Amino acid sequence: MSEEMDRRVKFDIVMLSPQARGLTAGQTEDHVRMRNLDSGLEWIWPRQKFLNRKFAMQEMFEDFKEGENWQLPDEQDPFTETPDAEVYIGTSNLSLESLAYHMALEIALNITDYRDRKIGVLNVTLLPCNENGSPYTVEQDKFVDDPADLLNQDLHFTLKIASISGLPPQYADMYVQYTMFFENESNRSAVISDTSASELNFSKQFSFMPLTKEVLEYLSTGALLLQVWGKQRPPKDGSLHKSKNTKQMIKSELMVLASAAPNEPIKKTVDIAKVTSQMKMHVTEKKLARLEEKMAQFRKMIEMAEKNQKPRIHVKILWDVLRAPTPEVADQVMTLIPFDNILGERQSALCVLL
Repeated sequence: MSEEMDRRVKFDIVMLSPQARGLTAGQTEDHVRMRNLDSGLEWIWPRQKFLNRKFAMQEMFEDFKEGENWQLPDEQDPFTETPDAEVYIGTSNLSLESLAYHMALEIALNITDYRDRKIGVLNVTLLPCNENGSPYTVEQDKFVDDPADLLNQDLHFTLKIASISGLPPQYADMYVQYTMFFENESNRSAVISDTSASELNFSKQFSFMPLTKEVLEYLSTGALLLQVWGKQRPPKDGSLHKSKNTKQMIKSELMVLASAAPNEPIKKTVDIAKVTSQMKMHVTEKKLARLEEKMAQFRKMIEMAEKNQKPRIHVKILWDVLRAPTPEVADQVMTLIPFDNILGERQSALCVLL
C-alpha cells in the first residue's frame, strides 16, 4: 500500500528482547518498524498499534483505488508519526554485584539498540555511602569477603549517571530512566538537548534498611536496565531520495543489501557476562589485597605477643583482629595483648604460640 500510494515509508517486522522493552526477563516479541525513506528516521510499533494503523491504511487505500480524496492531514494519516513522539534509543545493563561486596564501581557501559548493536556509551558509578550520602573514604573501606555478611545490615549507596556519548546525531531531547528494585515509579534524568551536550550528572541515593535476603540476591545476580529515550530530528539536508518514489527507493535499498558483503561484521555490545567476569576479577583482587592485609596484621600481632612475652593470645582478640574493618581498628584491638591475662586463662579460649 505504501508503494502504490507513494507514502515514502517502509514496514518491517523486528524482534524485541525483554531488555529492549525495559524488562529484565520474558520472551522476545515481534514488533513493526516503520521507517521514513526520506529522512531515515524510524519508529518501533507494538503489534496492536500496527494493526490499528493497518485498518486505517486499508480504508485510505480503498479510497485511493476508487479515485476518491484519500489524503489526510498528518495528525490523522496512519502512515505518519508525530515528530514529537518519544522513541526508545537503547539500553545499558548495569551489574549490581559490586554492591553485594560493599564495593564501588565506575564503568563505561555500552548502549545497545534493539538489534543489539552498540550505538553509544553511558558513564555510570555505584558508590556505597553512609546514611547521609557521604561516600566512604579509603580508610573507611567496608568491603566484605562474603555478601552474606551484609544481611540484616543497613546498606546505602548512590547511583550516578555522569554522561552519555557517542549516540547518532539524529537524536535530541534525550534522557535516561530506570526502576530500582521495589520501586513503583521510574527514576528519570534531566533532558539533554542534543548529542553534543553529553553531561547528565544524574544522581540518586538508595537505602535498604536492613538488607534482606531477597534484595541481596537481586544485587548479587541481577542487573539494572538503564533505558535511553529521546526524540528524532530529520537531517538538515532534507530528503535522502528527492528524485525517487517509494517503489524506486525500496528497490534501491534491496540492491544495496544484495551487493553488501554477506559476512560483514556487526558491531555488537560487550556481552553482560563479560562485564560480570570483569567484576568478579575486581572482587578477587580486592579479596587478595584484604587477605594480604590480614596476614600482615597477624604477623604484627604475633610480634607484639612475643615482645610482651605472651605465649597465648585470647581467641576473642584473634576474632576481633580478623573481623576488623580497617588496619587502625586491628591495631586498637592488638593493644589488649599485653593485658590478655585479664580475659582469663582457660586453654579453650586461648591460642597458644608454639
